Amino acid sequence: MNYFGKITFVKDENRSTKDFGRFVIEPVANGSGRIFGNALRRMLMFTVPGCAILKVKFDDALHEFSSIPEVVEDVQEIIMNLRKVVFSMKEDTLIARIEKGGPCKVYAKDIKKVNTLEIANPDQYIFTINEGGQLYCEIEIHQGQGYVTVEENQVHKENIGEIIMDTHYSPIRKASFKTEEFKDKEDEVYERLIFDIIGDGSVEIDWAMKEAMTTLSEYTQAFTNLVEYVEEIEEEVDEVASIDKTALPISELNLSVRSRNCLKYVDVKVVGDLTKYSAQELMEIKNFGKKSLVEIRQKLAELGLALKGEGIVDENYDAMQEESTEE
Repeated sequence: MNYFGKITFVKDENRSTKDFGRFVIEPVANGSGRIFGNALRRMLMFTVPGCAILKVKFDDALHEFSSIPEVVEDVQEIIMNLRKVVFSMKEDTLIARIEKGGPCKVYAKDIKKVNTLEIANPDQYIFTINEGGQLYCEIEIHQGQGYVTVEENQVHKENIGEIIMDTHYSPIRKASFKTEEFKDKEDEVYERLIFDIIGDGSVEIDWAMKEAMTTLSEYTQAFTNLVEYVEEIEEEVDEVASIDKTALPISELNLSVRSRNCLKYVDVKVVGDLTKYSAQELMEIKNFGKKSLVEIRQKLAELGLALKGEGIVDENYDAMQEESTEE
């Protein structure tokens, strides 16, 4: 049965906006709903791409602990308010600007748009300028995934006065799920996975869900490919195992010098030649003794072979059980 065969998207009737969505995924194998739900939730929170301000630069402030003349908020407060502005864009990086003179209150809608930049919450308050005050700043916005600390973002600092920020790129503000058991027509018990997702307004929730599921599917496919790779390795091992071992040259047995010389004397070149000999026949070869016989039996056993008229001996056959006296 296809446990993830039916996926439906339902909007809550009381909150039918692009910021909220409910997904019902069924049927899911009983007991696996939370496993799949946790994996999908992580994909939603950390892999769906979004936009965030990575750095800002003020004309009249060199760091976040500064204050700007005739501006009510200090730089830290301005940055905190800028974090709340929700952006969307098609470019990987854009630089937007704010240039205002007082007296006035400045909102997200006062950020000068460039190229494909859009602001999802234009009424977000940023700062207030008093009479005679002026403020100019550049805002560098990046596309990304998940969360990146300010320490990691320091690599993007290029000029004095640039204030680097930590970046929370995910357009998903909250993702939660629950599971419910139900029975199908055949009275089999399955689970229903119900996802509630709240976004920041910069992307459509159904698009975010599809993006997360696509990523999860790609990760799953990577494991599938790994299994196929292991199976290919196993097939190669089986092919190696199926090689005609009787065609191996005698040198592959790594025999002692005496044993090699004795076999060379009777023109035994490959393993198949050796298996045509019985123990008695080998013992009749000049200088061939019981130690050599024990050695050959062990080497053949390692290949799953034996001398004529014998079964395969134990690979751990102890040569000390044989008489050590050479004939």
